[in-house]
Amino acid sequence: MKNNINHKISLSIVTGFLGSGKTTLLYNYTKRLLNSNENVKIIINEYGDTDFNSRLEQSNVNIYSILNGCV
Repeated sequence: MKNNINHKISLSIVTGFLGSGKTTLLYNYTKRLLNSNENVKIIINEYGDTDFNSRLEQSNVNIYSILNGCV
């Protein structure tokens, strides 16, 4: 694991009430990061048993869903 000294990992947590614009924010933020050649991965903690944010699919973005609000 040499040359790992200068590697940084950024973490952004988006939370809010239903309908507050989280998905729109995440979509635009991801688009901006991709334009900056960032490596983007998204973990979505869904409260129910259905993944509503799968429409966020963008090229070069890995989206992982955790259902039933288990985080």
